[in-house]
Amino acid sequence: MALKLNEINLSNVADWPVWIKSLSALIIFSACTFAGYWFYAKNTLDNLSTIQKKESQLKTSVALKMKQAVSLPQYQAQIEELKGIYESMIQQLPNSKEVPQLVDDITSVGVRAGLTFRLIRPMPEKVESFYATLPIEISVSGTYDELGQFISGISALPRIVMIHDFSIRPSGKEGAKQEDGLNMTIKANTYRYLNEDEQRKPSEKGVRGKGVNRG
Repeated sequence: MALKLNEINLSNVADWPVWIKSLSALIIFSACTFAGYWFYAKNTLDNLSTIQKKESQLKTSVALKMKQAVSLPQYQAQIEELKGIYESMIQQLPNSKEVPQLVDDITSVGVRAGLTFRLIRPMPEKVESFYATLPIEISVSGTYDELGQFISGISALPRIVMIHDFSIRPSGKEGAKQEDGLNMTIKANTYRYLNEDEQRKPSEKGVRGKGVNRG
């Protein structure tokens, strides 16, 4: 017996045709499956994806930390080596009390080379972030070889001394050969490490040294 859709009654489900029962079962199954996915499985899958991403990030972080841990002794050795180099460099920087001695050392180098000093004068220091530059103006006379020995002797001093802005000209003495009579003017820079108080309140004016005219 055919049954029209408008004649379907929920109270006589047993009398429904097979195709209506199958269709109803399919609809109910699909609805339950969709509801289960939407209200449970979807959140679970989203949480699983988030956990997988965190797991990947943690694995990367752990691998990096393990690499750092393995390299830690090497890094510590390098730091200690750098500290030693830094302290050695600091010891080569004269303090304010040692600047006059440095001037005397430079003068001694020139005298041993056979030069005549016309001028050696410390200039005002220039304060930087953690150190101060101490310029020294120097003017000497001598032969080419003597000037070379002088520059070489300055570079061999235990203190850091950098040579800048040098010029060499004939002395202009009558009867003197050009190679035997040369005047050299240079600016020698040394550097002073600033202590913590000086770094907090750096001096803008600097400390002016006393000029020593050798001419």
